[in-house]
Amino acid sequence: MKKFITIWWRGFKRLPDTTSVHGFRFITDPERHWAERVWRTIPQSFVTMNIRYQNALHPIFHTTQTLRLIAIKTIDNDAGVRRIAPERRRCRFTDENPLTVYRHYSPTACTAQCRSNHQLRACNCTNFYTPNTDDRLKCNISGIMCINENLASLAVLKARWSSRKGLYCDCLPSCTEADISIVKDFKEETNNDFATVEIVMPFLPSERFRRNVVRGALDLVVSTGGTAGLLLGASILSFVELIYILLVRPLFDTYALRDEDPWHKKYGNRRVGEFSNKTAKKLQKITD
Repeated sequence: MKKFITIWWRGFKRLPDTTSVHGFRFITDPERHWAERVWRTIPQSFVTMNIRYQNALHPIFHTTQTLRLIAIKTIDNDAGVRRIAPERRRCRFTDENPLTVYRHYSPTACTAQCRSNHQLRACNCTNFYTPNTDDRLKCNISGIMCINENLASLAVLKARWSSRKGLYCDCLPSCTEADISIVKDFKEETNNDFATVEIVMPFLPSERFRRNVVRGALDLVVSTGGTAGLLLGASILSFVELIYILLVRPLFDTYALRDEDPWHKKYGNRRVGEFSNKTAKKLQKITD
């Protein structure tokens, strides 16, 4: 029992550092204090819902006051972008959603789906706060302990090229979300018993990027025809004429010479039904 309480308490202390599902989280500096973590528990957190956190780790001697300046760049999409596969255009629209945890696609939703899939693969269950999850797949006590033991490989995200232990999620960015970048951070130590964060946009968005299709299907046909005309002395129309000469014209020539065909002279003006009836009568006479 003591071992279980120790493992559970370690996981509880790591919770604000390893997930943002429980609420908004903003880390102001590398030497993080518990007062700088703004979060809330959800009702399904069985034990944690009845615990009120009282800064059990260490007393706070100083906090920080942070001013963060951000810039926003919006992105517009050409109408032809939707005709390109998401893997080629390297982004997804909100209605192009292959996920099960949320109805609309976003990079954070893809990350949540990635975490859930890796938790199922490692511990045969997923966290109880994962949305739209079957109750049979939610972790019990042993499952939570399994996730806690594999926390380093299930919680920390890493890049594809990184060799450190962590979780790699191949999530495409959104085609419509604005790009938010950090311009500057200003930090100041205070003696308050709480930390404050002020996010300011110093200037309104003045740049808009546009995602265009550089080469579509029509451009491919035009460039192929131009290359063939330059190197082979032929064009797309030449290939169409070749098909016409080899297939269509012989059929028309054969139909035009039908009056000279002996079989057509004898049977061409007769109805098919009459011809079949006479043929059947002749066969019947032969058999009789």
